Amino acid sequence: MKKKVLLAVGCGLIATSAWAQQKNHMFDFNADSIVQGTLNFGKTKNRGTHADNGSDLKLLLNYAYRVAPRMQVGVRTNYVKDSTKYNSEGWGMEVGAIWNFQEDFMNTAYASVYLGMQWDNTYGALASSDEIRKGTLAVGKRVDLKVFGLDHVTWSPEIALQALNSSTGSALDYAHSIQFRFLQFSVLF
Repeated sequence: MKKKVLLAVGCGLIATSAWAQQKNHMFDFNADSIVQGTLNFGKTKNRGTHADNGSDLKLLLNYAYRVAPRMQVGVRTNYVKDSTKYNSEGWGMEVGAIWNFQEDFMNTAYASVYLGMQWDNTYGALASSDEIRKGTLAVGKRVDLKVFGLDHVTWSPEIALQALNSSTGSALDYAHSIQFRFLQFSVLF
């Protein structure tokens, strides 16, 4: 009986290993601002005020699927908490494409374009709600972490340009920023 169990476990590991070699699925996660590993320089113009520089907390989750040898399509959800001047938070979703410069997604430079919407709420005396159109263009490099024993994990720092534009004409007119995402990782399977 033990031999059958060992044979079944061995076959399962081999099958899982062969499936994992294709690396068609990818999850990105980014928690840069929590540990101050991000540099997010932004300028925001709100209706009735001067342009304001600020920083914020961003939690991103990105899933992408390989649709061609070098192309991925993805969906990104995000949560933003701004604590600089206003007590506000926002939720958003984007869809996009990633072009990889090599077929080996574990070690490649890439460029991505995402378009989507975000819903922002400001609380307190300046309470407001806003719908925002969002566009992000990013370039980055994935570096595998096999040297640390992490077979399916890559470090994927990137530089992103982001443009936001209000669709409701509420508090935000526009915002443009350049983001240096240093603590970003991808899990490929």
